[in-house]
Formats: sequence, C-alpha cells, structure tokens
Amino acid sequence: MANFEEFKKRAEEKGFKFVLDPGYEVNTEPPTELHLDMVMVDLSIKSAVKNVKSESIKQKLNALLSSGTNAQKINFVYGAGSYYFPDDLEMVAQRSMQEVREGGICHPVCEIITTEICRCILKTEEQLCREIARKVCEAVCD
Repeated sequence: MANFEEFKKRAEEKGFKFVLDPGYEVNTEPPTELHLDMVMVDLSIKSAVKNVKSESIKQKLNALLSSGTNAQKINFVYGAGSYYFPDDLEMVAQRSMQEVREGGICHPVCEIITTEICRCILKTEEQLCREIARKVCEAVCD
C-alpha cells in the first residue's frame, strides 16, 4: 500500500495542496510549464528502495539515489516502460562492441516495483500524486 506521508509533508513545505491522483490521463499536448521538485524525485526512488525484493536491484537503486545524475533520477521516476540502469546499459553496449563474435549474452532480470510519484502543478499549487508499478531490470551477463 502506498505511503504518501513524506510527499504530503514536502507539498506542505512548499505551500502546495497535496492531491491524490484518482487516475491517469494521457496528455499529448506540450506542457506550458516545466517544473521539477528533485526532493520529490528522491522520495520516489527511496520509496522504490523500500518496496524492492532483489538485493542487487536495491543496491543499484541506492547507487542511483546517491550518485546518479539528476537526469538519470528523473528518467527512473517519470520514464515509461521497463527501466534499465544506466551502468548496465553501458556494460551491455561495451560488451557488444568487444564481443561481436564471442557470443557473450546478457539477460534482463526484472522485478515489478511500486513507488509513489508526484507532479507539481504550479498553476493550481497542487502536488498531484499517485502510486505506480514499473518493471525495473538489471542486466546479467554470461
């Protein structure tokens, strides 16, 4: 079950109203404003860490939290589809360049992880939050 207490606290710190998003609407219109709250992004990653079962994925999420770039963190929280850790993708790319004919194969090992995410709506001063599930994968190579 989702726990939005830290997100509510952050919204209050900013003077925003916390709103639990009852559904998800796809909007293809370009945004009229772009605002990110990196504290909320970090809270989302911390939430995922609490919910993950795999110790190796937990370690990679903690590494993302402590040393990932802001862009990498944003991609984890707000990206769509299956998530692959940047270091794993780099490793697979390097192996593919070095082992064209050696047959080294990597396999994804994935887990569905739930986390809370929030979007800041400046116009209405609301923090729109919901729980999501996302497939998080790590690459394991032979």
